[in-house]
Amino acid sequence: MQNIDKTIGQNIRILRNKSGFSQEELGKRCGVTFQQIQKYEKGLNKVSASRLLMLAEILNCKFEDFFIEEEDRLIEISSLYASEDQAKFNTNIIDPLDTSKEEYIEKIIKLLRSVNDHKKIKKIYNIIHAFIN
Repeated sequence: MQNIDKTIGQNIRILRNKSGFSQEELGKRCGVTFQQIQKYEKGLNKVSASRLLMLAEILNCKFEDFFIEEEDRLIEISSLYASEDQAKFNTNIIDPLDTSKEEYIEKIIKLLRSVNDHKKIKKIYNIIHAFIN
């Protein structure tokens, strides 16, 4: 289990990007500077419970979404966007020892090509971008 402040921060970043907010926009909505949002996202500053409740309302998510561990987030993302006939994709994410990096990239590209909704593609991109950065 990683540091809880880092977990919360990573989830704030993921949920902020998913909602389409910049750090500055989110900061204005919850009454803090964008620098404070940066510190939250990096896990440098602790986020109070009342601030988390405010963020949950602004980001249209559940309070507990801020506590999802990295591995659980990957499984959640894959199940959100995979169609029924692509359910096998979820099990491939769980066991990285059986698959090379290139095979994962090919599977991800194949899965993304099967998504017809432009908004879903944008959300997936934002989530992946937030996860990597």
